[in-house]
Amino acid sequence: MPHNGLLRNYRSKRLNTEHDIHSATVYGRNDEKLGKISAVIFDPSGGANYVVVDTGAAFSHKKFLVPTHRLHTSATHERALSVNLDWQQVEDFPLFTKADLASEERWKDYQRKFDEAWHSGPVRRK
Repeated sequence: MPHNGLLRNYRSKRLNTEHDIHSATVYGRNDEKLGKISAVIFDPSGGANYVVVDTGAAFSHKKFLVPTHRLHTSATHERALSVNLDWQQVEDFPLFTKADLASEERWKDYQRKFDEAWHSGPVRRK
């Protein structure tokens, strides 16, 4: 079962970042600010599979996942990351809560919904 982890000391060699990515801002297509990283979801072997992004928006506060292999260092913002998403796609993602990690069955159900939403739009490009 996946584990929700703290990012206090998490650094990503793939993202070529020297800094802890906790609270890093995530930007989408057209330089849209999507939110800030609040947690990471590790697989049982300790690899990071997803980051949890908190939109922090006052009226549409939402947490959503981004697969770590889809994140890139931002070319225009220091200590920030980017992903090929826009607000409409984020709105279509299922809401993420820690309860989705409570059991293997619940996590698989969430992953199925997430994968359907992820692959339903232009994000599916590799």
